[in-house]
Amino acid sequence: MSLPWLAANTESDLLQLTPGSFMQTPRLLLTRPEPRSREFLELIDARFGQDFDAVISPVLRVVPLPFKEDPKMFDGLVFTSQSGVEAFANAGSIEAHSPITAWCVGDRTAAAALRAGLKAHSAAGALQDLARLLTTEAPGARLLQLSGRQVAGDLSALIGPGGPDISRAVIYEQYTQPLNAAAKLLLQGQSPVLLPVFSPRSASFLSQQLQEAHAPLAIAAMSPAVAKNLAVQDRHRVEVATQPDALAMLQTLEVLLEKVMSA
Repeated sequence: MSLPWLAANTESDLLQLTPGSFMQTPRLLLTRPEPRSREFLELIDARFGQDFDAVISPVLRVVPLPFKEDPKMFDGLVFTSQSGVEAFANAGSIEAHSPITAWCVGDRTAAAALRAGLKAHSAAGALQDLARLLTTEAPGARLLQLSGRQVAGDLSALIGPGGPDISRAVIYEQYTQPLNAAAKLLLQGQSPVLLPVFSPRSASFLSQQLQEAHAPLAIAAMSPAVAKNLAVQDRHRVEVATQPDALAMLQTLEVLLEKVMSA
């Protein structure tokens, strides 16, 4: 069963989300960049097999930046997000860089690197897990971290002395943008809204826009840092995922859904 999603950029979409049409079935609000939201929506479809109404309203817009460094001058690349992999892939011919090694923070980032033609290794976790993997598997290597301008933490500081030498290049920028019209309408309804939040930066930006929400929110936070940045009213539910990965976020949404449906 597919999950319907509303891009909410057209008048016809808005007509489907008039306040009178809301029922008590939970709705889903996805705020990652659209490719990430679509991918997560597919995972939700496979996990629940249930028909949700979903609104996709990215609050971060990813803009690739010019890439000048030569990957062949390094022993490998480091990626802490799928957006970094995609920005690198869009910067030029991957074939010119193959078969360079890519060290990736998680499985989905590693899968993106594999699709881009790189030899990927996954830390299967958070930034601390990537630091441990690099310290163990790449001591003394000269690596290039390709990331956005804002990062969740300092990878080099986590590694410390004795690990690989990591340089960093900014290859994309993320700009905040407000929730779209359908998302705002959704938040003014009566039905519960399931809201997964994946990064501290998006949590901080979202919290400003959730203050006036009338709909009861059930928020899945990917980490304690994400939850900390979510300044929402006490009447809303916030659950923190046990691990910073997609599977744990799905499990957290399942817990929230059970609580919402039993309330």
